[in-house]
Amino acid sequence: PPYTFVSNINFILIDMVNWSYIGPNTVKLSDGRTFVIGGDDEDHQPGANEFLNNVSPMDFFSSKIQEIEDLRKKKKTKRVRTTLDRKFDQIGRLAVGLSQNADAKVFRDKIPESEIQRWLDFTIGEIKRTSAMPSWIQTGELGRKFQQVLFPVMFMLRRAIPAAMAFEQEEGKLFSVLADLIKAYKGTSGRPLPSDQINGFIIWIVDSASDASMFEFDNRWFAEKGFKKLEATGILEQSLRCMTALQPDAVPMALKVIYKLHQGSMSLQRKFQTGEPCGDTLRAILLDERVTSKAPQQIIARFRDLLALMEAMSPLREDSCKHCSKYSESEAFQKSLMKCSRCRNVYYCSKECQKADWKTHKPFCTPMTKRRRKKQREEESLESLFCKFSDRVNRDEWKAKVTKAFSNNRDLGIQAIQDIRVVLGINFMPDNNGTIPAMQDPPTFTVASVHDFLEGSVDLDWRLPNEERFENSVIIDGLKKMVSEVPDAKGWLLLHISGMCEYIAMDSIVRQIADMREFRG
Repeated sequence: PPYTFVSNINFILIDMVNWSYIGPNTVKLSDGRTFVIGGDDEDHQPGANEFLNNVSPMDFFSSKIQEIEDLRKKKKTKRVRTTLDRKFDQIGRLAVGLSQNADAKVFRDKIPESEIQRWLDFTIGEIKRTSAMPSWIQTGELGRKFQQVLFPVMFMLRRAIPAAMAFEQEEGKLFSVLADLIKAYKGTSGRPLPSDQINGFIIWIVDSASDASMFEFDNRWFAEKGFKKLEATGILEQSLRCMTALQPDAVPMALKVIYKLHQGSMSLQRKFQTGEPCGDTLRAILLDERVTSKAPQQIIARFRDLLALMEAMSPLREDSCKHCSKYSESEAFQKSLMKCSRCRNVYYCSKECQKADWKTHKPFCTPMTKRRRKKQREEESLESLFCKFSDRVNRDEWKAKVTKAFSNNRDLGIQAIQDIRVVLGINFMPDNNGTIPAMQDPPTFTVASVHDFLEGSVDLDWRLPNEERFENSVIIDGLKKMVSEVPDAKGWLLLHISGMCEYIAMDSIVRQIADMREFRG
């Protein structure tokens, strides 16, 4: 071959999050030149770049994988097993070294996608083999298999191209086989989950993959679908289980993943309902005293907050059958109602009622587009969140904060009603202590002038084009009711909701609720 490894290397995990090499990871070309492509400091990065720039064609993965496949056809002698082990090491070391140390442009330009695909397919096959190994099923330990196969995945998925290709694979095979790996362990070693090493690995994978999914890759897949893909493959559900058995050093990364779930709560809401894998798993964890007593308490507290937020987003339902007018406030009845699949606006208690009402309903049944349906779900969730917030807010605190905010505007010399802008800030993201301000009882909230709220922003017109004005009647009516309790509060009221994504934004966006000269609010 045109290049060979000339020194051995060992991997160690320091604390389930950080890693380090012992010894150099060196590649030697046929002309005698050597390149250090491994290590954990930036001094080694040029070696990875120089290696990729000097090897053509870059077919390392294909050639080594073919050698492994050929060796597997031979009789399993001690020499063959030793050679196989060495080939696995070489593939793993190169994947880690290049993905960790090569410049993004060099990595993208010099490693063909066909090579990355070959590595992906090989890795998927090896994980499947591992899932069926009796030693894994019984002990949940992988030994060197972890270093050779799983460890490189952690770093390759931090690169845009491998991550995008993993997401684009049919049914997300890489993530699916990783989820199957966790499910294959039967807990015969006395632990309900595999080793600490594997639990930390699964959290790392979800974290790295969700980071990669924040960015589009050649417009071939949508960034906001990253977590949905992870949920569909089953790895998100398994990561929730793994979080309950982490060592302290790995907890911060798990908290980071939960924080991202809070950010994506609008899109993931339905996936945490009863009857969905993630929702059922989360509820089962919180109901099992044996799990909650042994799991990291920070994780359990965030799980409770996450579930409370998801349930708070469930639309407020007070629907009745359009045909027979049957109605009940009970949750069971409201869930049993069937929505018209065409317009998604009316409900029936049975198929018979729907058929009987069709002639009457047909002239008004306008098909619901996918985009309109998505917006409707999001508005229903926002309605629910706002109504549950306004019902629990401390009215005396509310009146005092609004009065002070309007008074501060006047003290600044802002007299014209149309110039007085006050912001109601509702925050659904966890704070440094892990609590969600808007979910407290009573909820914590902020009322301040626009200038105070945004720390000196001159004006919000650039963030409030006419087409962005929020026209949800339930929320506007709720705000009107709240503001009517405050005497002489005339001007513009702006609503700022933090923590909801897609419809609101990845972090937050200001929506104008009312622009009226005579309305107190």
